[in-house]
Order: sequence, then C-alpha cells, then structure tokens
Amino acid sequence: MKHFSKLTILLFALSLFFVGCSEDDGVNPIQTESEYQLFVNEIMTKTSVTIRDENGESGDWFEIYNASGEEANLNGFTITYEYINSGSPVSFEYLISNEVSIQAGGFLLIWCDGNNNGLHTNFDLKAGKGGIIRIIDPLGFVVDEKDYSDTEVTLNIDDISIARVPDGSDNWQPFGVGYSSWATPNQSNSEVIAPPSLPSVFINELMAKNATTITDANGNNSDWIELYNDEDTEIDITNWTVKYEYENNGTPVIQEYTISENTSIPINGFLLIWCDGSGSGLFTNFDLKTQKGGTVTILDANDELIDFVTYTGTDITTGTDDLSYGRKNDGGGNWMTFGTGYERMPSPGSSNR
Repeated sequence: MKHFSKLTILLFALSLFFVGCSEDDGVNPIQTESEYQLFVNEIMTKTSVTIRDENGESGDWFEIYNASGEEANLNGFTITYEYINSGSPVSFEYLISNEVSIQAGGFLLIWCDGNNNGLHTNFDLKAGKGGIIRIIDPLGFVVDEKDYSDTEVTLNIDDISIARVPDGSDNWQPFGVGYSSWATPNQSNSEVIAPPSLPSVFINELMAKNATTITDANGNNSDWIELYNDEDTEIDITNWTVKYEYENNGTPVIQEYTISENTSIPINGFLLIWCDGSGSGLFTNFDLKTQKGGTVTILDANDELIDFVTYTGTDITTGTDDLSYGRKNDGGGNWMTFGTGYERMPSPGSSNR
C-alpha cells in the first residue's frame, strides 16, 4: 500500500473544499468584468436650447442607460474623460459620491460643465478635440465607454448629439438640426422628437472659389453663401450671425459675422451673403477656404441654430474654379456639386432645381 505525505493529503482536502465552494454555498467566483448593464447612450458637447439643468443653465452632457431589469445604484462610480491636447493626453476623473440610482430601463444625465458637484463633473467635453468617456464601477471595471472623436458632435455646432439607436445598441446616429430627430435627453433614442419651432431658412448653396460665376455689387468675384426661405412669409434676418469654422494646420479657427443692417429674405426667396473679408452689410469679415473646407453655420438673433453645412472633403475643395456645393432640391437634405462637368450649373440667387 502506498503512503501519502501529509502535504499530499492537505492539497487533496483543499481541492475538495474549493470544488464544494463552486456550488450555491454563498461564495462568489472571482469577478473578471463588471456586473452592470449600463451604457453611454447619448452625448452632446455643445448645448444651447435642447435642455437646461436644475439651475436653468445649459451645459455639455451625456446620458447613461440602464439596460438591466434591476435598479442600478451609482454610488462610488467614477466617470473619466480623456482627450488629446497638442499631442499630449489629458485626463479627468469624477467620483459620484451621492446616492444616485437609475431605475430598470431608465436614463440619467451626467452634466459635464466643470461645476464639480453632484451629477455635475469637474470637466467639460471638448467639442473640437473629441475624446473618450468611460463609466467605471466601484471595483474599477470599465462598464462602458465611447470615443466620440471625429463624430458630428466635434463640429462645434449647437444642439447636435450622437446616440445609440436603439438604446444600448452598437448603432450610433446624429440627432439635431438637419437630422431625423432632435436630441432625446432622458428619453429613449428610438423616439422621434421634433426640433424647436425655428424659421425655415436653409443654407442652400455655397461657392468657395468664384472666378466667373457671378459678381457682387462692387464688381468682384467673391465667395458666397446662398440662403433660402422655405416659408410663406418674409423672414427678417437682422442681427443673425454667419459663422465659419475650419482647421489650419490642426488648429481650429472660428470666424463670425453679424448682419447688422435691416435685411429680409422674401417669401420662398433667396439671398446671397458675400464672403470677401470686408465686413460690411451682406459682406462678411472672412472668406471661405477652398482647400481647407470647413463648416458654415447660421444663427438667429437669439443665437439659436438655424442651419449648418460642412463642405470639407467635397469636390469644391479641389481648387477648381466655379464649383458650388448645394442642395439638390431647395431646402432638401441631399447635397451635390454644381459646375462644369456635373449634372447642373451653379445657381446663385435662384432655385437649384
């Protein structure tokens, strides 16, 4: 008969003990990932009119969705945010120390405004730089994260969000002016929310290199932006702002011009704004950059977003003269290039059809 050492017997006993603990005896196996079903569900980096916090102020925010069938207590959770600034990483951490819960299937907004209190983090979200938002549970496990760099919310345009549709899925969609729905803070992203009632004025066409297409009142071939009034009433655009944003060697540049003279767009009519750098009347204090592209935004007298368009990467940025970028149908959603060699020619001051 073989003899077993005391060490062999001890190891055998310990193995039986741990096998027994794998049954329902109250001992949990080692946790390798978070037990929570929480998602970064919607992000907005620049809020104007979409929603206000408990103090009546607008701020950056993101929404957390609880996909589980049980209430989730967020006490002890950490929110982190990381972005790149001039090639160097910058990171923030914010601990949720209050007793905060999200009901089963519910939503919760985290305000990213730098207030550092309650559900207001110690950082804001950088619209132009992008970054990564993470939800981390009390054990240090990453519950969910979203890198929103190079998405629609990095265009520095008010009230644009990106959201999972449906909630908690891997499919992200932009919400806001020009998209299928308005942002849905604290609501399901599958619901279609109509935008606030704003004048139906559209950026209808623009040209960044005008050589022979049209001359302005001074006889010059200036860059131009065409606005279209889709309403059956004249619209006063006095004190409206034209904003132009582009990148110069990786640095964002923002230029704004306010139309101070009494100016209106006639019923179902068109208006040209000249971008020549002179800064007077309907002549802005900037020109449009052909090869750099950029985003043109129209804001009303209350700084509410009316419309915007990004022409970066389109054919009009190739440097070719007299190409314009416009809506296929006036006020419609489909954009196309106009000019020699294309389906249609530019139509400044008149219908694109």
